[in-house]
Amino acid sequence: MDINKIKYVFSERYNQFYKPMRIDEDVGIIYIQITKNRHEKGVKKNEILHIEDNQEYKYVVMHDANITAEKNFLKVMSSNRDTHVKLNEVRFFKKNLLTDSEVAMERLKDLAENDKSDIKVHNEALKLYTKMNAKPHREIICNNRATYNNQEIPNKIKRLALTKRLFVERSDDYCRNGVHRHPSNRTDRLALQAYYPCGFVVKGRGGNVIAGKGYTMNKDDAIEFVKNYIPTEEDKHCTSLYRVPMSLRKKKQLAMCYKILEEHGLHYKNEHNYFFWVLDKHHNVVAGGENGFGFKWLLKYCRRLKNQPKKKNRYVTDNV
Repeated sequence: MDINKIKYVFSERYNQFYKPMRIDEDVGIIYIQITKNRHEKGVKKNEILHIEDNQEYKYVVMHDANITAEKNFLKVMSSNRDTHVKLNEVRFFKKNLLTDSEVAMERLKDLAENDKSDIKVHNEALKLYTKMNAKPHREIICNNRATYNNQEIPNKIKRLALTKRLFVERSDDYCRNGVHRHPSNRTDRLALQAYYPCGFVVKGRGGNVIAGKGYTMNKDDAIEFVKNYIPTEEDKHCTSLYRVPMSLRKKKQLAMCYKILEEHGLHYKNEHNYFFWVLDKHHNVVAGGENGFGFKWLLKYCRRLKNQPKKKNRYVTDNV
């Protein structure tokens, strides 16, 4: 490419055309000035220099023939010029390629953090500086979701936790609908994973967080905590028990179980929405044994009971 035949310089990063003013080939500097993105017809591709593809040159944006955009920015921001003039300087900061200037970036930082002599300029500088220093939103989402890879608590650890009346929850397990929490579906999980990195908490019998407050535990730490935790006497005598959030479907099935049991003069006892016992009218255990059985077993028991004659105090055994 013949550098002397260049009619336009283009930045793909900022989607901006520049007009070359002069070229200093001895030191590899091209002096350019912002121009309209609608350039004259008949310009050939080899007459447009792409900044990102030609990094061997240094590009200096000029405010006019006598002063660079960098010096003009510093001059305007230190003057009593009109607010609109200063705002334009901030808004054209990136297109003037001032992100590569240490002195201009330092002045922008000062405007954003300290200089509040002109509130409008301060707010515009703060918005630009914050945006420039923040990670792109898409990058944040990808990084957060990547933390969930291979972060499943093994079933044997979940079972061990339940025997100790511990409840291990991952940061995307449950979501809130108003005041109610419910298990996350696939859409809920994707939304939560986009905004929160993977983490775990461990809750006790009463639902109080006993480890990992704020979902700060990783998987290995949660597993080790469960393995080594020894329930205290205070845990064993907790009266206000934590109820693990249930899905709407499970709530409807539980209501169905209650109705079936009631028709047979029975009812159930529920702990944590995990352990169930079927009781008679004298509160004697009819099914569930010493440790209770899971919800699926309760559902199976009730469906079998439904097909039997509706006689008060009649029940089936817990051999389901």
